[in-house]
Amino acid sequence: IHMSLKDKRILIVGGTSGIGLETAQVLIKNGALVTITGRTSEAASVAKKIGAEASWFDVADEKSTREAIERLGSFDHAFIAAGSMVGAGLLLSTKTSDLELALKQRVMGAFHVLK
Repeated sequence: IHMSLKDKRILIVGGTSGIGLETAQVLIKNGALVTITGRTSEAASVAKKIGAEASWFDVADEKSTREAIERLGSFDHAFIAAGSMVGAGLLLSTKTSDLELALKQRVMGAFHVLK
């Protein structure tokens, strides 16, 4: 199945680095109108470099996420790549607070964006 991305509005949550950034660049090359998000204003400088729009908010915070999504308007597609890395060490050495943050960002963040 071939689907054209030309002029499709795509939101990439967590688009300032890693998989989110790489995905944004591929989508832009294929004609999509991409908006990337991040937790800080760094999103604006990254977006400018790749030809995207930007918004910054913390997906772990439901209120700020809802306000940002309402401000941004509708999208044809969303790609959720937000989330901090929990230590790459042993489970026993992982702090509970680090795991809680990762769950808030990855699970609840996706819920807040798509709600």
